[in-house]
Amino acid sequence: MKFDLPSISAGFVLGAVLVLVFGTPNEGENKNVVKQLPVYYFSERIPGFAGGSGTWVLKGEEIANKYNAANINCFNHYGETSLEEIRNRGIEPEMYCYIAQADIFDGSLSADLSLFTITEWNEKRVVAESVGLCRKVTMTLDRESKTITQLATLLAGASDVDFCEGLSSDPIQSFLTDGDRVINPSN
Repeated sequence: MKFDLPSISAGFVLGAVLVLVFGTPNEGENKNVVKQLPVYYFSERIPGFAGGSGTWVLKGEEIANKYNAANINCFNHYGETSLEEIRNRGIEPEMYCYIAQADIFDGSLSADLSLFTITEWNEKRVVAESVGLCRKVTMTLDRESKTITQLATLLAGASDVDFCEGLSSDPIQSFLTDGDRVINPSN
């Protein structure tokens, strides 16, 4: 079995996210109370890396699950060379974003590590996609505005699949924000 540094580091990041966000309760504390969510940050200080951390919220709607934490790490093994330029050289690179995410649903903690394939990398943005059973999710790291957004769209024919039945065909937009704004919306 082959282990690569991004996979190992993503696993450590997921563990750190879980401990930092959900902590370890003191004796006698209510174990289902979320007191802190991650602050938002956008990072691209290292050539060939772009990422961030925060809490996902839906644009223009109530938060589906406001107790979530995400850490995103995108890697370009060619440094800051654009994906288009790499392909023009005849190379078909494999570039990925790893997303470590933790959620609390009905008092239960759930953790997930997702892999998105990078479809665009340039000085303005990094775009990555993940296709599931029902939806395609496109994530954009906008390097100019320092924002991270996602757009989830229902796949053609997905409504015919039992598992996807009843899902809205409307696109779902979400963005990464500061967790304190979620827990304390009046601040």
